[in-house]
Amino acid sequence: MRRREFITLLGGATVTWPRSACAQQTRRLVRIGFLTLASGPTPSMKGFQHGLQQLGYVEGQNLVLIYRWADGRRDRLADLASELLQLNVDVIASNTTEVSLPFETSTTPFPLS
Repeated sequence: MRRREFITLLGGATVTWPRSACAQQTRRLVRIGFLTLASGPTPSMKGFQHGLQQLGYVEGQNLVLIYRWADGRRDRLADLASELLQLNVDVIASNTTEVSLPFETSTTPFPLS
């Protein structure tokens, strides 16, 4: 390979390489907080994970699941909810509606208009 051909090849590689690197960086890591009254994994949580996998979200690749367990203590929910908000998760999920109560006082309502 002659010098001119090599420089042309190298120049083409430097133009396409940053574009491919940018394309890979656009794949965003989704952070989901899971708050529950339970003390550990439940069947509904396994179903939640399975549903996420069917949608293309794989833990460790494009998904981070952050669990907070209240161990049956309702008085811990507000503190755990606040902790998840401080961790800046994209969404908070739960396996019971009772868990949503602490968020009414710790979040700003989303404008509907």
